[in-house]
Amino acid sequence: MSNRWCRPTIISVSMTPPAPHSLIRLVAGALFLCFFIVAGQSAEPKPPADLGIELGAIPAGTFLMGSPDSEAWRNADPTSGEGPQTKVHITKPFWMGKTEVTRGQYEALMGPMEDPWSKKTAEELKKSGVDFAQYPAVNVTWDQANEYCRKLTQRERAAGRLPAGLKYSLPTEAQWEYACRAGTASRNYVSDSDDALTDIAWYVKTTGPFNRGNMPRIQPVGKKKPNAWGLYDMLGNAREWTLDWIGPYLGGEASDPCGSKDPVKANLAFRVQRGGAWIDAKSKLRCAARNWSDPAFGSQNGFKEGTVGFRVAVVSE
Repeated sequence: MSNRWCRPTIISVSMTPPAPHSLIRLVAGALFLCFFIVAGQSAEPKPPADLGIELGAIPAGTFLMGSPDSEAWRNADPTSGEGPQTKVHITKPFWMGKTEVTRGQYEALMGPMEDPWSKKTAEELKKSGVDFAQYPAVNVTWDQANEYCRKLTQRERAAGRLPAGLKYSLPTEAQWEYACRAGTASRNYVSDSDDALTDIAWYVKTTGPFNRGNMPRIQPVGKKKPNAWGLYDMLGNAREWTLDWIGPYLGGEASDPCGSKDPVKANLAFRVQRGGAWIDAKSKLRCAARNWSDPAFGSQNGFKEGTVGFRVAVVSE
C-alpha cells in the first residue's frame, strides 16, 4: 500500500461468530465492548449540552469509498476524482456531530463572526426573527476549524465529559464518507434517485430560485431528514472540511486511511471539503462527490461566499 495513506497500528481480535440466541449475542457484544475498553477507547464522550452539540455514534465497519464508473456526474480525474473505489475498513467506532457546527456553537469558543450575507439581507433576516445562532458557521478556514476542535477538546476534558484517549477533530475524508453513507452504497444516502434530495438536502433546487432578485442562501441546521445514523445535512447546506489533502485514491483495501500526508503536487495544496452546499447543483450532492480548496478559503485572504463550514468528530488519539 502506498505510503501516501496513513497506516496506523491496528489491534485485531478473533471471535467465534455467536449463535443466534439473544443472550449469547448480548454476551458477545459485551466482550466486544470490553475489547475496546482494553484497547484504550474506554468510554463514550458526553456531548457538551451547554453548547447544544449532539453526537451520533458511528460503528466500526467496512465500505467502498468513491464511486463506480457508472455513477452519474462522477469525477474521474486521476488526482482529485472519485476512483478507483477503495475497500476501506474503519476499525474503531467514533462519533460525529449530528449537525454542522452552528454559528452559536462556534462563537461560544472562537468569538464573534461576520454575517455571511450582505448587510441588507442580514437586516431583513433579523427583522423576520431569524436566529443566526442556528445557522452553520461558514467562512471558516481549515485552520480555524482545527483550532475550534482543539479548544473544544481542552474544554471538554476539563469538564470531565471527554474520556482520556479521545479528542475532538475534523473527520478524515474516509470517516466522513463512511458516516454519510450510513451503511448505504447509493448515490445519496437514500437512493440513486435525485428526487430523494428534496427531503434530505438544502441545495440550489430547495434554496432557490437562483437569481438576483431572490438569491438562495444557507439554512438553519437540522431541518431536513437525517441519514440512518441520525446525521443531518450531510449533503447540502454547507460544504464540510475534512483533515485530508486532496489526492488520488489507492484502490484495493485500506484500514483507517487519512489521505495524503502532504500535498500531492505544489499546485494541489488543497484540503478536501465534502457534502456540497446550498449553492450547488445535484451533481455535487452525492456521497462520493469531492470538493477542495486552499485551507485559507473563507478568510480575508481567501474567497468568502458563505458555503464552507465543518462538523466535529470524536476520535481516538
